[in-house]
Amino acid sequence: MFFAIDIDGTIAHDERDRGYARYLNRMLHLGMRDEVLEQIETLADLFCLPEVEAFVRREPDAEQLWRGALKQAQHDAEVQEGLVPLPGAVEGVKTLATLGTVAYITCRRGESWERTSQWLKRHGFPAAERLFPCAHYHDKYVAVFMQAASREPVVFIDDRVPDLIRSFKRLVGEQKEVAVSLYRRMGLLAFGYEALPERLPSSFVSRVPVGVLPSWTQLESCLLKDMEGAYGPVVFWLGQG
Repeated sequence: MFFAIDIDGTIAHDERDRGYARYLNRMLHLGMRDEVLEQIETLADLFCLPEVEAFVRREPDAEQLWRGALKQAQHDAEVQEGLVPLPGAVEGVKTLATLGTVAYITCRRGESWERTSQWLKRHGFPAAERLFPCAHYHDKYVAVFMQAASREPVVFIDDRVPDLIRSFKRLVGEQKEVAVSLYRRMGLLAFGYEALPERLPSSFVSRVPVGVLPSWTQLESCLLKDMEGAYGPVVFWLGQG
């Protein structure tokens, strides 16, 4: 079995959003002092600060600029270095490594490979060298197709499963052979969800097993459920031992 594991938001996070806050402060020229940034607990805290309120007043495209900077923040070296593993992530991935092959399939840019690999090693994640940056979500499917054995069952674990599912249509249009091969043997785990997201494409979820993994600390109970035939994408694969 091949486990394709996302990084940002799935095994790694900015514990108090301070890396993101510093990046936004720098890129949007918000003018917040370091001591103010040190008080940030979540990004929501920023919206109450006078510096952000002033930014919104002076910039007619404030929302667009904010969203653009937030999207780019995950590629910033300082932000990436400041991330820490989510609770139970290291132990959870180690458990999966005993059940099959683990690989890290991420939309980080290729130039971050060395930095990301070192981060994985530093925090004790297994197979840190098995890291594959992808430019787009549909490229994750291609990376897995290239790495997994031809008939090996594949499980994607990702906090952006809705985006991953939507990108499958593009994969079908551009690389149908890859899509057909994976469609028959893959499942997806929506990390961080208590229940499946609403409005997933019915044509996809009716044929591809999609489940949830609320947190890494709940992985063991999920695996037990799988072996009883009552849980998402690894319902029978793990049951076969």
